[in-house]
Amino acid sequence: MFFKKDLLLFLKDWKGISLVLVSPVVLILILGFAVRGISEEKPANYEVKAALVIEGDAEAEIAAFVESLAARPMDDDERTALAAAAEASAPSRLLLDVLEREEVASWATMTPMDAVQAKEALGAGETDAVLTVPAGFDAAGLSRMLLGEGPSASVTIMAGPRSGFGVRMLEETVESFARSLSLHSAVSRQLTEAGVAEAELRSAAWQDVAQPTGGLDPESDMAPVTSYQYYTFSMTVLFVLFIASNTAGRAFREKRQLVYDRIRLADRSPFRYLAAKTASAALFAWLQLMIVFVVVNAVLRVFPGSSVKLWLGLALISAALALFVGGLGALLTAINYRFDKPAAGMLFAGVGVTLMAMLGGSMGPLARMPDWINFLSVWTPNGLALSVYVQWLQELSPGALLQPLLILGVGAALLVAVGGWIFPWRRRAA
Repeated sequence: MFFKKDLLLFLKDWKGISLVLVSPVVLILILGFAVRGISEEKPANYEVKAALVIEGDAEAEIAAFVESLAARPMDDDERTALAAAAEASAPSRLLLDVLEREEVASWATMTPMDAVQAKEALGAGETDAVLTVPAGFDAAGLSRMLLGEGPSASVTIMAGPRSGFGVRMLEETVESFARSLSLHSAVSRQLTEAGVAEAELRSAAWQDVAQPTGGLDPESDMAPVTSYQYYTFSMTVLFVLFIASNTAGRAFREKRQLVYDRIRLADRSPFRYLAAKTASAALFAWLQLMIVFVVVNAVLRVFPGSSVKLWLGLALISAALALFVGGLGALLTAINYRFDKPAAGMLFAGVGVTLMAMLGGSMGPLARMPDWINFLSVWTPNGLALSVYVQWLQELSPGALLQPLLILGVGAALLVAVGGWIFPWRRRAA
């Protein structure tokens, strides 16, 4: 009886339904379109045209560096090794090699120009950015890399007034190159100090560090998650949390309207009343999750070629998260009843959900966030569910679901137990 009543009240609450069903779909469309292709293997429509200005002379700077070695107190073999390393590791040559690679050249067109031509082209809108390699870049870079002396070398990127995401990708590529080069130099110096033979160091060719292209380990063979897929999960698991606060708020209104007192006067068990709140919240949470997934997939095809196995896994994960939401609704209801105030549900909807959104990755991927936020994310229900959804989409491995689903299940049981302990079972005397 109580369960049916709660379901009917849920269906009559059009404002609550629109919040948990319509809002995530709208946000998925907006966020997915805004960052479309960022996490895809081959980003579309992000080509960039850049002018490449090389102000120095690599050959002359390498020769000057080699000549400077003659004045240093070292033996001939060491000078020969450093000269060979300078020829092979000139920073400007390594940078050009990176820019000419197919994975970069497919979206970045680099046109050699002098400084005046580049400035005019940028002002006329013929190029999106100007990448400048200053004079002395190779000399300073070689001195820093091979001798550990002198200031660091740097290049500059000047973006045009209408630069887009392609320019930011170019900046990220150059920054990645600089970090990789610095790391290689530092490691080489440490190995030299540790007594590693020069021949072994020279035999190790420099390689830039691969950067992540999506939400996955770059060494993985799995395809990265698209922006639409990520935000489908992140927005849905966030808005489902509002069902818990809605449940608590509706239960408190029933208390104010003396519905709960009439139930007690009818000699109905308070346990059945709280259990009905928990079950109805869990069922509605599961329906909300699955309806959003089905609607978004029908409109945007976020799960192309999806199989029955994929949908069964999504349903199972959603059921575990729904049970947690039901337990959370029971706890908030119990707190509201215990203190005779609706503050618990309102505080959770206003502050609790916001904190969980930030910590759980619902506001965006956590790859560049501090380690402590990444650690805390899996201890929030939305963050844990988000990671499980993504992992299931990538792997379709039932074994990977066992531990996180068990955590959600145990968490739901603890919430129900605490809620049951807090709930005022005895009716207060008038």
